[in-house]
Amino acid sequence: MANKAPVKKQTPQEDKPSTNSVVALILGIGALLLSLWPVGIVALVMGVKERKAICEGNSPQAGDTLALIAVILGSIATGLTVLGIIGLLIFLVVLLVAYASTVSIFLI
Repeated sequence: MANKAPVKKQTPQEDKPSTNSVVALILGIGALLLSLWPVGIVALVMGVKERKAICEGNSPQAGDTLALIAVILGSIATGLTVLGIIGLLIFLVVLLVAYASTVSIFLI
């Protein structure tokens, strides 16, 4: 009998998440940790598109969780940025009102 080399079992493509879902997850993590709101929006959009592609059968099912996490992280990063901008605007208005009230006292 001839000795045959063992055949390596190849993992099917369905076992690996797609590149888009991995990239969306990395962008979501980066956006949340580094407070990069445009990156958060990109992660959100990429995650939503990837989940749609998975539902349509155009992407492997293994990337669904990664895409969902990317959507969540992108949403959190974008929401925190919006809250930060609103807080900054409120701070500037309060600062302007306080400055205007002190200036008018000295002008009288």
